[in-house]
Amino acid sequence: MTRDPAGQDLLSQEANRLYWETEASVNQIAEELGLSKGFLYGLLLPLPAGLLCPKCRQELTFPNRTARDRGFVVCPNCGFEEEELTVQAFWEDLPEGAEPPPWEEGRERTPFPPEKPGGVQERPGELREGWRGRQGKLLAGTALLGMAAGLALGIWLRKR
Repeated sequence: MTRDPAGQDLLSQEANRLYWETEASVNQIAEELGLSKGFLYGLLLPLPAGLLCPKCRQELTFPNRTARDRGFVVCPNCGFEEEELTVQAFWEDLPEGAEPPPWEEGRERTPFPPEKPGGVQERPGELREGWRGRQGKLLAGTALLGMAAGLALGIWLRKR
């Protein structure tokens, strides 16, 4: 497209709008804007999460849509990473006007999945368990099976 700074800003704004406000895939957005995926990723900015970092008090962000969907926030200033619900609980537990205590690394996490009144869960638990959950175990098991198959094939081919 255009290389002038004003055009670049408009392109960046449109790319971010499409990325954060629609369900279009990165491939679809890149195609619509006539960009490569690599260039598109360079235009995308993290989405503000509306929470302050418990460590440095700067605004937390969602670095990508997956992090937003899973409720995972990051501080671009100090590198702090945590679940959105845990950070919300940290700030909500403070008495009105009180100075927040320092963030403790071993801080107890908010139980997940949180229940809404009436016992309704906000999100399915397996989406939030990350690599320690069922999906991570499945991936690790698949990787181990692949390695075992590769070793067996290698041994078999050497014997021939």
